[in-house]
Amino acid sequence: MGAFNDWRWKSFTFRLNKTHLKGDWWSCQVHVPKEAFKIDFVFFNGQNIYENNDQKDFCIAVEGLMDALAFEDFLLEEKRREQEKLAKEKAEQERQEEERRRIEAEHVAIEADRAHARVETERKREMLRELKKKAARSVDNVWYIEPSEFKGEDLVRLHYNKQSSSLAHAKELWIHGGYNNWKDGLSIVARLVSSERTDGDWWYAKVSVPDQALVLDWVFADGPPRKAIVYDNNSRQDFHAIVPKSIPDELYWVEEERQTFKKLQEERRLKEEAARAKAEKTARMKAETKERTLKRFLLSQKHIVYTDPLDVQAGTTVTVFYNPANTVLNGKSEIWFRCSFNHWTHRMGILPPQKMVPVEYSTH
Repeated sequence: MGAFNDWRWKSFTFRLNKTHLKGDWWSCQVHVPKEAFKIDFVFFNGQNIYENNDQKDFCIAVEGLMDALAFEDFLLEEKRREQEKLAKEKAEQERQEEERRRIEAEHVAIEADRAHARVETERKREMLRELKKKAARSVDNVWYIEPSEFKGEDLVRLHYNKQSSSLAHAKELWIHGGYNNWKDGLSIVARLVSSERTDGDWWYAKVSVPDQALVLDWVFADGPPRKAIVYDNNSRQDFHAIVPKSIPDELYWVEEERQTFKKLQEERRLKEEAARAKAEKTARMKAETKERTLKRFLLSQKHIVYTDPLDVQAGTTVTVFYNPANTVLNGKSEIWFRCSFNHWTHRMGILPPQKMVPVEYSTH
């Protein structure tokens, strides 16, 4: 049984076979890997009796490009590759776990939005149901719509008698309107013109009925939006008219719930994007702050020691400058430099000392 490179690489156990050589010779074949510079081995009987060269083991040098120092570099590279592989596997596991959590959270969020949409739609439905009880097709001597039977997307005339209203002396008449309890806010604006009807002071406006309208909502005013001063808002109750040939209620509320759900989803998406952008910005600012802090620290030592380049990268060569003027080495005829890496724990240990040379025209 044996291994390579001081028992540190690819151990093996082979059964020996008796040879035809003169004497009691036994043999086996051993494949020597390219990384080997030495074979280490002992003999044993397959149980508990060993021949280990008086506890020094047997060894055979291997000729090739590999030596002890090169093997250390090889092991370091192998360790780096293994760590890189483990890091990738861990990152992939974390990515999959994060994706699983994201999908679960998204599913929970979708169900929450669906429930919210149902509740919100039912709330609107109840409000519109109550509003419909107050709505009418016309009010004698106040307003009416021609034709009396109309549906969404129809163009109708809304007539208004201003004679006994707060707008009796208004020079202009405007309608400010919407639909379905002002669902989309102010969506209907039109100026009324004088009617030929003589039994009162009748005016009318042409109004395009919104596609999804179940109820029309409006007030009258003496000017367009943001310029009007006097309003007739039906004693603060607004005016409301039933749309006689509107789409079926159930069809409307199914679509309303779908649109509400879609809106909630979009709001959530925008909120999540904003949170993600904020997190990325925070991480970037932290990294930049860390880099600036390190540079400030290095520059704060520059009157004593610094490197060229200032940012040291692994695998590169740097020049170390040292100014002994403000240290215990001030005035010494020689300055020597000893170093290692990674808090003095690098496998190469402490490197041989190097004599530093003075820099012309410099304090370092």
